[in-house]
Amino acid sequence: MRHPLHLVFLAAACVISLFFATSTVQAQTVDPHNPCGLVSEAEIVAVLGEPLVGPAFRENNGTPDAEGDTCRYEASKYRSIAVTVNWEDGGLKLRLLGVVGSAIDQSALKGVLTLSDNTEVTGGWDAAKDFLCCEFNAQKGKALVVIDISSSGASLQQAASLADLAVKRLDAPLPTDNANAVALAVARAKARPVIVSACTLVGRAEAEAIVGAPLTAEPAGDDSSCRYAWKATGTDYEQELTLAVTWRGGLSEMRQTQAAIGNGLSFLTAQGLPADQQQGTGTGLDEYAESIVGVAAVHNDVLLSVETGGINNDLAKGFVLAASKRL
Repeated sequence: MRHPLHLVFLAAACVISLFFATSTVQAQTVDPHNPCGLVSEAEIVAVLGEPLVGPAFRENNGTPDAEGDTCRYEASKYRSIAVTVNWEDGGLKLRLLGVVGSAIDQSALKGVLTLSDNTEVTGGWDAAKDFLCCEFNAQKGKALVVIDISSSGASLQQAASLADLAVKRLDAPLPTDNANAVALAVARAKARPVIVSACTLVGRAEAEAIVGAPLTAEPAGDDSSCRYAWKATGTDYEQELTLAVTWRGGLSEMRQTQAAIGNGLSFLTAQGLPADQQQGTGTGLDEYAESIVGVAAVHNDVLLSVETGGINNDLAKGFVLAASKRL
């Protein structure tokens, strides 16, 4: 005959086993509205061309959030691709883009889209539109999937391929295990450059060395810009230059801005006007661009820019390079 205490331990063991079994089932349950379940990390890595620095994480308005409708896949130097889903009002959101994007003919060419560069892409969506350089929108039923590649070097064609994968998984998302993803993303965010006054990036003495003349006043500004003024040697004409700083999302802003500038320069070229634009990387910079609009550069996802109108681009580049060294 078994001792009553043995039965107590047996019952406790059964309860514990049931608890862990239930927990395992819950951990493996697929959240039907988890945007991270629509595109795998391996599929994103294939587009980015480099591994992720941490697991994909959900966010809301750019802030890591376990309940967010956006999933961000982050690689080195804060390059990333974001997948956002609107689960109920996809058709309305897509129609609002009609003025800017390129739309498919849903009756005759469902699943086909001609991009703004005349490239044709196909997918399992009901309707789709591209938006400027860096966003691909794909509607399937009530849902709208948005692939944002502005913080990466990916193309719209690649964004379309990711959207195709995503819309086909709307009814059966991939299982994800991102319990610590948000916490890890928050920790990585703390390593970003500290936001300070833009004037601390290029001080008065350094600015005077760049322009080759004394400043007429102390540099003045806030954390988003700093103004420098001086009189060129032998003149009474005061010149000025403003260094602008975008501390977060700099690569995304630069890419979208450069796309808009590129469109404008294409128009000037069509009119027979010179409109050269140089793009690439520079010493200590992740991205660099120079045109008649001015100079822009990104380092660690911080955008540094100076609008010049094509005049004094060399001085502008000097300020941008000097500022980048303090990020």
